[in-house]
Amino acid sequence: MPHYHPLLIGGALCLFAPAVLAQDSPDVSDPPAHERVVPTRTPVAIFEFAGADREMGRFLADTLRTDLSRSVSLAPGEEGEVTQALADLELAPGATLTPLQVRQIGRRVHADRLVVGSFLNQNNRVTINARLLETQTGLVVPGGAMNVEGDRQSLLTLTHRLARLFHKRITGEPLDLPDPSAEPSAPYSGDDSALRPLQPALPEDSLEALRSTGLIPASARANGVLQEADLASVVRRVASRVATQTVNAVTPTQAVGPVSRLRALTALVKLLVSPVDLAAYRTASPREMPPDMAAVPLWGAPFLAAAVDQSWWSADKPMRPRENATWAFVAALLEKMPISKGDAPAAATGPVVDRFPADSQNAGAYTGIVVDAREFMLSRDMNLRILDDTGKVVYPDPRHIPDADYLQDNGMAAFITASDDTARVGAHPLRVRALDVAGPGHDDVVVSQETADRIRSANRQNHFLWRWKVAVLTAPRSRGTADTPDLADTPKEPR
Repeated sequence: MPHYHPLLIGGALCLFAPAVLAQDSPDVSDPPAHERVVPTRTPVAIFEFAGADREMGRFLADTLRTDLSRSVSLAPGEEGEVTQALADLELAPGATLTPLQVRQIGRRVHADRLVVGSFLNQNNRVTINARLLETQTGLVVPGGAMNVEGDRQSLLTLTHRLARLFHKRITGEPLDLPDPSAEPSAPYSGDDSALRPLQPALPEDSLEALRSTGLIPASARANGVLQEADLASVVRRVASRVATQTVNAVTPTQAVGPVSRLRALTALVKLLVSPVDLAAYRTASPREMPPDMAAVPLWGAPFLAAAVDQSWWSADKPMRPRENATWAFVAALLEKMPISKGDAPAAATGPVVDRFPADSQNAGAYTGIVVDAREFMLSRDMNLRILDDTGKVVYPDPRHIPDADYLQDNGMAAFITASDDTARVGAHPLRVRALDVAGPGHDDVVVSQETADRIRSANRQNHFLWRWKVAVLTAPRSRGTADTPDLADTPKEPR
């Protein structure tokens, strides 16, 4: 057995030890694992772009949000967070923001940067202007104002270009996106059924099928905004093809102008869902609801719940309830609803008619009701109720409550100072006297049980309470102009 000199062994160990230590010990230049900093992503909120075409504005914002989500350095917030922040501050989408509002929104959405902008679509050319705002100051970031311009058919490519510019400005690094030249042409479609480009583009004649059936007028265009008269026309056309479940799906109103998406959906749902079922949706809704459900007012929740439950609206699509309804939006609903697509009857071009017109069922039927409350100090309130002397509600019927738009414009009853003012109640109203007023604000009218029974009996003939044909006769507000109508036809209320 060979013998090794101790000096040789010791020298070998001295030479080998540094190499072992170099492999097993950590690099002194690297911090310990618990002290290593994980790169954070800068939170960014992207707002709808302002312009004449609301759908294009949402498309730009959603595409930009999707592009920036590919970044490892940025964290774009969801659309619902922005929508809720605007609702909290009572700001409309696309509104010009003050520095104070920018700071307030930044705190609500927990974002360091906001992206806002506008676009101009003219002669098939699109110009997009965008600004990067700092939420701490509310001001534009230096060098953060940008614009891109190009053909409308290349809208997706333009948005990619804008995303690269913003990413470079915020992070200093390029953003890796698909090569636009390798992408198939994906022009903006204008179809609000999805905020993404469609292949192929949605042609203007895509509504032709519904036009041919008469459900929508020949003049309807996909991105055209629905007006009050348009909604009444659609409701009438649909009502002629279904077993209508509600007396007045859309109530006559003096209001003019665009119709909100929620108002349009509500009117169509009223035609197809019974008041009893709608009442059930007030307390029980589908498990999955649209992501922006918080932006839906309480009165509209059961109608949207019914639409989701019936698969007329998808739970994974934002409702955007306050935005203007377009013909494309209405068409998307009509296509999924159980409506006969046969030829429209000749009456479809006529005026909007009430399902329960005056005297339709009885020659002596009442067209409405006038409650004489001139003896009492009644406070005028848009939510007026009629109670009997036991406190039971005679009006309104909880199954027949007007939507918020009608209520805001007309209230639950008209307050009149002349007994011959029958604009709301029709030519042949039932006239009764109030027994008292009630409620903390003295804004409820009380009648006797006998009168309450008369009201209910009369309503069974013509359903005027369901159509809110109610007026309350009150004393004139100013002295010296006392109204002294003939009350011979108004029975004295027993006390």
